Amino acid sequence: MNRRSQRILSLCVSGCLLTASLPSYAFAEETALISQQTKVSLEQAIRIVKDNFQVPQELDDFRSGFNEFNGRKVWNLSWNATKPPHGSFSAEVDGTTGELLSMNHWDWQSEPSNTALNIPDVTMEAAKETASQLVQKLNSEKWQKLQLVLDTNRSPFVSKEGNRQYNFYWQRVENQIPFPGNGISVAVDSKTGKVVNYQVNWTSAALPDAKGVISPEKAKESFINANMLELQYYFPRRDKAESKPFLVYRLTNPSEGAIDAFTGQPLMPKERWIQKGYGSFAAGMGMSVSAVPAKGMDQATELRPEELKEIGQADKFISRDQAIESIKKWLQIPKDITLRNASLSREWDNQYVWNMFWDGAEGKNLSCRVNALTGELIGYYHWDKSMDDSKSGELNRESARQLAESFLKKIQPKRFQEVQLDSQQVLPEPRPLIQNPIGQTFSYVRKVNGIPFPDNRINVTVNTLSKEVTEYNLDWTEKEFPSSSQVMSTASINETLFNKRPLTLTYAQADDSKGNQTVKLIYQPLSSSPMANYPVLLEARTGQSLDWEGNIVDENKYDFKFNDISGIPLESEIHKLGQINLFREYGSAFHPDESVSMISLLRGMVMIKSPLSDNKTITDQEVLASAKAFGWIQGEVQPGDAVTREQLAKLMVRMLKLEPAAKVKNIYQLPFEDTSSLSDGSIGYVALAWGLGIIKSDANALVPQQAVTRAEAAYALLQSMKVK
Repeated sequence: MNRRSQRILSLCVSGCLLTASLPSYAFAEETALISQQTKVSLEQAIRIVKDNFQVPQELDDFRSGFNEFNGRKVWNLSWNATKPPHGSFSAEVDGTTGELLSMNHWDWQSEPSNTALNIPDVTMEAAKETASQLVQKLNSEKWQKLQLVLDTNRSPFVSKEGNRQYNFYWQRVENQIPFPGNGISVAVDSKTGKVVNYQVNWTSAALPDAKGVISPEKAKESFINANMLELQYYFPRRDKAESKPFLVYRLTNPSEGAIDAFTGQPLMPKERWIQKGYGSFAAGMGMSVSAVPAKGMDQATELRPEELKEIGQADKFISRDQAIESIKKWLQIPKDITLRNASLSREWDNQYVWNMFWDGAEGKNLSCRVNALTGELIGYYHWDKSMDDSKSGELNRESARQLAESFLKKIQPKRFQEVQLDSQQVLPEPRPLIQNPIGQTFSYVRKVNGIPFPDNRINVTVNTLSKEVTEYNLDWTEKEFPSSSQVMSTASINETLFNKRPLTLTYAQADDSKGNQTVKLIYQPLSSSPMANYPVLLEARTGQSLDWEGNIVDENKYDFKFNDISGIPLESEIHKLGQINLFREYGSAFHPDESVSMISLLRGMVMIKSPLSDNKTITDQEVLASAKAFGWIQGEVQPGDAVTREQLAKLMVRMLKLEPAAKVKNIYQLPFEDTSSLSDGSIGYVALAWGLGIIKSDANALVPQQAVTRAEAAYALLQSMKVK
């Protein structure tokens, strides 16, 4: 949102140490003046916060600020710790109504756990009750207009390094019409059960009357007729040599699927920031020096295969001077700039590129990119002070386009035949005093087999005053493209989308560049979860939802339950392991009494030690490589090997980084009749795993060579997550 009109007056209140009793203060003259202009004074704002939240005493540095935006006056209050352990507490209070608008509490807490994923100490139900009571207490008048929208995309485990909060969102509903983006959110710490974040987003703008809106059927017809979903080639993982482009249906219209509920036309941003759904929309090969003794050039050093491959490629590269000559074929390098940097690197798409940079007086500069294998100029950018964007150019957009295309026909004659001007390109807002902007940018999208491939394109910027191309960039991939013969029809893919995200009549808040708020009625494809952050991107043959990296999104994965584990220990937790794609070899069946395979156990260990981001998968080879890198396994193991109780103890102890303790001799005892059957050096591992409750025994016997069942393996993983 553009907040150029926002006036912020920051006031520091020093020499004051706030306590619950709030003794009288000598506030600064400016603070007193502001307090006279607001119905709620600074002291009252502080009391409002402390009446509803406990501010820790160790947060001994208090500061206040005040801002006024769009006619709303807000007190900003913050408490910070000046001594370890550090923490902070901040809040916002409406200076007119006294409404508590936001709160955020952060405190530094050491997490001694040796696993990255942990079982929450506080249940979701208990956290939801805490959050619900707070929302009702602070928003008695709004409560009847709120509807809880559950986060269906939340992991059942909490992360040591990342989010350990339960997030709850109450959406505003008026006249039985949802208002995404307007509502109240609360975050509850899953370890302490305390509220750590509270946020109110509630516009006071008038809501439009729904009388006269088009029907849902008419909205669907408009959505389909607008060709919102476009068949495209998609290529998200260009850093992997084996990856290839594939076909998707993608929501590409600038409206992002929003249909004006009165006109039935796609709603374009037009430089407005519009809250839509639960979000918004608007218009190298470098070398490092390591700290090890240098070897003589004549000493033999074993090189790895990837290093040898890189060396073999190097013989094919053009030199720096040859790269500069390639640039000079298309550009005249100014004589008053100096070459400052020339670097050869392998970029994320595995293309080797010479990057050159020249600069001179008054900021004049030129940067160029040259393909190091072919000598092709693939990009450049030139700037000097004559390109001040406050000036008007001499070419209108159409004339500038003709100049851009004339340039492309010369530098890329073949590829220019394979591109088309991007019809979805959103142009910048015209500046009222400038007739022709000095810079006009054009983006040309590649088409393959008549299908757009937006990940490949050519961008050109024309200086409409000097009448030259000042920026050019080629993004092109040489890959095999699949046929479109088996893709879903337009009708089928639209119906698939509507089943996943029903076209729903909603309010939508719009803010213009001056900060003025209005509310519109729109139809939009609305996800069931406020936390769903995956795009409208559907695999073209199956209709499956994909994330930005092309991974299949299991939209109901956190509803998953095994169908054959009723009554076994830790039943609910084992369901949660299935929700993060562990032990899913048999689909919905768990097979609790079957022997666990080595690869299934190691996959679970890898996932709780170093969890993948949502929707990603990991191969057997990657699991084994990770297990070896962590030091869990020595020697060769096969994915299908059974796991004995003794092996399980060793694996769990190594994962918990307790192996040094396990190796200490002559200090461990076990109460089992068959302790003597343990392998040499194993008693410490078994004693630790048994003592921590990770492995179980059969009455008076451990039976160390007995194969571990899948239920026992899951139990061991879950118990290890509790070890601090």
